Order: sequence, then C-alpha cells, then structure tokens
Amino acid sequence: MLGPADEDRKLLATLRGACAAGRVRLEIDADHLAHIHSPIGRDTDVNLLLYPAVGLVGAIWWWFGWVLGLAIAVICVVLYFAVGRRWRHARLRLRIEQRALTEIELWRRLWRWGGVSLARSGLHGTVVCRAPEQNWHRFVAELDPPHDSQVGC
Repeated sequence: MLGPADEDRKLLATLRGACAAGRVRLEIDADHLAHIHSPIGRDTDVNLLLYPAVGLVGAIWWWFGWVLGLAIAVICVVLYFAVGRRWRHARLRLRIEQRALTEIELWRRLWRWGGVSLARSGLHGTVVCRAPEQNWHRFVAELDPPHDSQVGC
C-alpha cells in the first residue's frame, strides 16, 4: 500500500510527464517567484546581471566622465527591462521544470508559496489550478490518460 508521500511522488511524476507532453501548461508569476524567500527564487540571478553593469558604469564614469557614465547606466537599465527580466524568468521556469517537478518536497514548498498555475484544455474550456488555494492533487488525478497509451489488451 502506498503512503501519502508515495502518492505525491506518483502524482508529481504524472504531472511532469503531462507537462513534457504538452497536455498541461505550467504558468508562472515570475515576479512573485523571484522574491528572496521563494523556494526557487535566487538573488544571484539578478546579481549576475547587476555586478557587471555596475562595474561597467563605474569604469566608464571614472575614465570618461559622469555624462557618459550616466548614459551607460540608463542603457543598462533599459537592457535589463528589455532582456534581463526575460532571462531571469526563463531561469525561474527552468528551475521549476528541472528541480521542482522532480523533487516532491521542493514542489510542495513551491505550491504553498504560490505563483504557479497548472492549465489544461477541458470539455468546457481551459481548466486552471492555481497555487496555493487550489488542489494540484485533484487536478493531476483528473487528467485524461495520454492519447497514445494502450487501454486494454
């Protein structure tokens, strides 16, 4: 007989397979998940972008003056909002797909934290399950079997 932890692992494996097959869409609120206390948020993601930018702005400011240094600072801020945020969001998604969908304890902490939704197409439109107020166990248990699976003999 399977215990609750074993059932959770089995459901998480089913969810991981459904996400990989495209039957379930994982939606994230990257700003919520990027918080320092988030189970998958890492302040190093921002630091990887911030430290080189500060170094570049400081060097330009020192050697070429405050006007050019300020211009480079503005360019760095614009680049962060144009490219850096998308890169940070992609890292969060990758961390969820590679770690949270494979480690049940991390998945549980993430689900309690929130900022994650599961979505699938149903008979009456899209069915969405939002963390933490909805039950991901029931959502996964109600998934249709994969279309390519053999039923019966």
